Amino acid sequence: MSFGMQDKYKQRNGRFQLERQVAEDERTAQDIADHAMDVEPPKNGFDAFMRRYGWGILVALVVLAILGKVFWGIYQNAQTPKMLNIAGEIFVYDKKVKDPVEAQLEGTVRSALDRDLYPSEDEQTNVAEWVGQPYAVIDDTVYVYDGKDWYACHAAQQNVGGFLGEFFTPNRFHRYDRFLEETGDLPESVEAIDHYHARVMPYLTEKALFKMEMERQLSRFDEYCMVTFQSVHYPVQIEVTQASLQENAYNVTVTMENKARTVQQVFTGSYIEDEEGKIESFTVVFPD
Repeated sequence: MSFGMQDKYKQRNGRFQLERQVAEDERTAQDIADHAMDVEPPKNGFDAFMRRYGWGILVALVVLAILGKVFWGIYQNAQTPKMLNIAGEIFVYDKKVKDPVEAQLEGTVRSALDRDLYPSEDEQTNVAEWVGQPYAVIDDTVYVYDGKDWYACHAAQQNVGGFLGEFFTPNRFHRYDRFLEETGDLPESVEAIDHYHARVMPYLTEKALFKMEMERQLSRFDEYCMVTFQSVHYPVQIEVTQASLQENAYNVTVTMENKARTVQQVFTGSYIEDEEGKIESFTVVFPD
């Protein structure tokens, strides 16, 4: 039965019901005529189709849109994140940002692998557009360029920041590599030493910084890790407990492994903070 015939059938059936009511309730013929004019017959087949199914289609489209958004979010979350390896430490894409004009360029992304793999080599990524582009660092955030936009990345593995995170992350942002390049066979210059300690300097008093430089605490640590571990497994386990005899004094235990987890070593140390929260005394004991 066509849509037009169905509508005519409904009109006739409705009229029949009214005629019956007229006989029973003494309704007038004008009521019947008014009822016939209530519903305008469809203009064509499409008009009849939309009258019958229009709301159902609209609801279905809304439901499909919502489901599509949900499944797209699930797909995005299931994907391997965009990552960059810098000196063995993994940084994960966070968001697109404006040009970090105040950032100092640190290096260039050198290679890429498949999107669903984790970069295991220095300055390697799983984002093809980042290869050959510069990256910069501000505090603990890495900014990487893709030729058009800048992207901010955060440290994915290290869960301790501040001074301890900086000191006990070996060769962080290639600090030891650059220190060796700047000094070579020459005596260590004041400028090279300042560059090398630049990221730990804000956390230390002048006295503590001088002691660290004179005792070569940082360079001894980086050299030890390079020889002992070659490649470090992250995150480095750092435990801090408050010393019982002095306020603002703390003990530190640091457990480190190589990437294959066949070598494990434990460092111990202590530090004391001044009233401003800066470290005024720091010691580190290397494994035997």
